[in-house]
Amino acid sequence: LASLGHRSAAVDHFQLAWELRPVEARRARFNDLAHLLDAQVAAGALEDVEASLAAILASMNDVSSARTTNLLCRTLRQIERRRGDAPSTAVDLSIELAHALSDSD
Repeated sequence: LASLGHRSAAVDHFQLAWELRPVEARRARFNDLAHLLDAQVAAGALEDVEASLAAILASMNDVSSARTTNLLCRTLRQIERRRGDAPSTAVDLSIELAHALSDSD
């Protein structure tokens, strides 16, 4: 849906996927969160990214995935470009996540 331009619908599906995924499936949940964040940013739902960023930061130590890290880095660059439109707490969390990702390299 996201690649077809149906970004709002994609956000809903990624949110649902993350919520329904078993807690023990940490890697899959982390990946769901990364895709949810990316869809939120693409859809312009910048007021919703704070919760996703916080959840990603909370689970970063549980999972390591180069593909997901690359997706997060691209998404964080998009947030940086739209910094003036995003809530300041979301910007702060995105900066914290960028630092955490660079420290994990």
